[in-house]
Amino acid sequence: GPLPLGRADLVETRTVKELRPGLTHVHIERGAWPKEGPPKYSFSNRPWNPSEDPAEFRASMEQAGYTVREQPLPLEGGTVTFLLAGEFDTAEEARQALRKISYPVQLHYPAKHVYWDAGPYILDIVVVDPKVYRGKVTSGWSGRAFRDSPVESARRHNAVVATNGSYFEYSIDEIAGIPTGTSIVQGKWHSEPNNGPALYLENKGNGEISLSIHEKNVIPFPEFKWVGKDGKKKSIKLDGIDRMPKDNELVAMGQDVVDTSPLSHFVPTHILMRQIGDDGYLAKHLGWAKYLRTPGLVLMATGDKQAILNEAMESDKPVELDIRVPDRPGLNAWYVTPILIKDGKPNWKTGQQGRAPRTIIGADAEGKIYLISADGTPSRIAHEGGPPGVGLSEMVPVLDFLGLVNAGNLDGGAGSVSMVIEGKVLGHNNDLYMTSPYDDDRRVGDAVLIIDDE
Repeated sequence: GPLPLGRADLVETRTVKELRPGLTHVHIERGAWPKEGPPKYSFSNRPWNPSEDPAEFRASMEQAGYTVREQPLPLEGGTVTFLLAGEFDTAEEARQALRKISYPVQLHYPAKHVYWDAGPYILDIVVVDPKVYRGKVTSGWSGRAFRDSPVESARRHNAVVATNGSYFEYSIDEIAGIPTGTSIVQGKWHSEPNNGPALYLENKGNGEISLSIHEKNVIPFPEFKWVGKDGKKKSIKLDGIDRMPKDNELVAMGQDVVDTSPLSHFVPTHILMRQIGDDGYLAKHLGWAKYLRTPGLVLMATGDKQAILNEAMESDKPVELDIRVPDRPGLNAWYVTPILIKDGKPNWKTGQQGRAPRTIIGADAEGKIYLISADGTPSRIAHEGGPPGVGLSEMVPVLDFLGLVNAGNLDGGAGSVSMVIEGKVLGHNNDLYMTSPYDDDRRVGDAVLIIDDE
């Protein structure tokens, strides 16, 4: 039947394509803009801000010659009411009018809120049946100090399907694309957990791919082990991986990340850096480009943690550090938030009503894996005919309708969401929202990849 998305009477079309046996792509378009075109912009108050008096907004707008109208918006079982004033064909027209108003307002675009129920909605759903499909679902990233696009990841790994992965930082201390939380890539740690949820997907072979969601990370984080001055073995949990250390931290970084970052030419004086050689001994830093030319992990220590590396060097004994998850080479993990469905229980209180592009990963009761991309564009582009995206509160009923028992929200927004199938970037009109004409896709921190077996 039709998706429970928008008004029940919306026209819905579906295109189904088998990419591989057990790997299916379903493209869904539902609803359309009204005949008169997309809705208009308005000035709006901020009803969730308790410091703002709605009466002041109303008085300011009426003084400027506008009629104020009310627009209710459902919110977690209750209702919040927007006060709206004016109608403008473009955001620029609204900005020009705003010059004559001193009261703080925001621009309100109806299609970006769930009370707008006409669509258009555009969803691309890829379904993996592990019992039939001969391949795997994995995480992937650039392996370097800069962000990568899903289409580049797809080309590098020869992936049939790729989407953006989890949340990330654009750049911290010139290391770009650092995951915001838990990241495990094919059995290897890439980023330490935060205090948020984690989704684990494990390729177990023999037609089984498991998927589970936990409120917190459940996989032990790697420990650095060394021999102390007294000859006894010591250990300490790493503070981070593949990022620059903060104060009093011990962080491990891959050689390729070091080589493609400013660390390849300059090491800040407050950082003590050593590399683990093939023999397990720590090698001294002799200057840029003079590390061991091996893939050995580089350790960086700051503050009190420098004493650990100094003691390990002085003991002249091999050290131990393994960022692999023991005996689980097929394990992948992403930070997901919010959890949309967990163990068959939908989260009806996502608290996010605004519409935006979305990427969602989950599984149904039969063990099929779902990758869902909801196309969407910024308001200024949606006004030109692009889809406005979906609200997470709208997606929970859709996921429940599809039979998913676990599902988590990956990164969203027009600057991140992207789905690539067989080398083609999907979307309403990619030319409208590319970062530059030289990018063929959006650059993100990591990706979800579906890769055929060799």
